[in-house]
Amino acid sequence: MIVDIVAKGSIYGNTTTFRCEPNKDGLFELSKIVGRKTGTRPQSLCNKVYVETKEEALKLLLTNKYYISLTGRYSGIHRKSLRRIATCTIVKI
Repeated sequence: MIVDIVAKGSIYGNTTTFRCEPNKDGLFELSKIVGRKTGTRPQSLCNKVYVETKEEALKLLLTNKYYISLTGRYSGIHRKSLRRIATCTIVKI
């Protein structure tokens, strides 16, 4: 069972741990890895994919065709980070 998907990063130069957290609907967000042109960027709504569990998210990440959206907070500042599986740490029990 997957407990968490995490990655290290920074917010304004401060080291932060980004975590896999569900959105307000209880779903985990991934984005298709696509081009960089306007409308085809990973953060475009048409490229977002939502799954119900971290296990489903991991299955998609392992295809190397998706980024996972991780959330980080530092002193009240909230940021999202799109990450490939290679830059994440999977915490299992």
